[in-house]
Amino acid sequence: MIGIDVQFDLSEVDRFLTDLQRTRVPAAATRALNNAAFAYRKALQAEMESRFDRPTPYTLRGFVIDRAGQGGTSNPAVGQPGFGRPTPGFGPTGSPFLARVRLNSDPNKSGLSREDTIGHQFTGANPQFSGFERALNRIGVLPRGWHVVPGGGTKLNAYGNVSPGLIVQLISYFGAFGEQGYKANATDRSRARHAKKQRGQAGFLKINGVEYFISRGRGEVTGRTTWKSGRYQHLPAGIWSRRGTHGVDIAPVFLFVRSTRYRKRIDLEQVARSVDLSGIIAREFARALR
Repeated sequence: MIGIDVQFDLSEVDRFLTDLQRTRVPAAATRALNNAAFAYRKALQAEMESRFDRPTPYTLRGFVIDRAGQGGTSNPAVGQPGFGRPTPGFGPTGSPFLARVRLNSDPNKSGLSREDTIGHQFTGANPQFSGFERALNRIGVLPRGWHVVPGGGTKLNAYGNVSPGLIVQLISYFGAFGEQGYKANATDRSRARHAKKQRGQAGFLKINGVEYFISRGRGEVTGRTTWKSGRYQHLPAGIWSRRGTHGVDIAPVFLFVRSTRYRKRIDLEQVARSVDLSGIIAREFARALR
């Protein structure tokens, strides 16, 4: 699990408290822990906006909070001034003196959680393979252990990401949908409609739409659905598009790259140290003892 725990041990404090204070201090401790957890998540989001390239709202919402609660069934901090809005779907940790900030483990449409997609940014480990990469690997297009990165011929959205529609289109184009989605795979006829080939008056063949093909790397001999079948390729490994007369207008859509270990971009403990935990604790305990 990628995250941070914030907790208290009040056993020593209990000896110095009156009976009235014993009812107030645990509630104050719970409020302080939860407020600290929300402050930590806010600091994490600010760090992600600073270090990531145009992070999406989905990425920024990646960290969720398991709140401290009384016995795991109720939470005296909810509704208290300064607590903030609770995270939908995430309740108490089961301990009155433990709050947890962690990456959401719920899978997305591709079956990957935030730990799979962005966890390497906090650990330095290799990222998990995306559904697109697994599909290409399954049909023998992407070498095992390699990743895909956008090429210069791919239009990115406002967040610097590839359109999901293009990825679905390519999976279909190369027949990479598995047994459950095989009906979505493109046929020769649908690929021809996509290319919109037309022969002009001079006999030149023109691609008015687009054709996609696979390059397995320089020096590799091409096969079916690849560039100039039966000849040596001169393009870097990846997915390429071709348009125009004789299909000479080519551009890289995705390039295949060997896996490399990522460096850790955000230190979770360092961000935690930037949160004014002592100030949060002091405010809540002062309220409880007034």
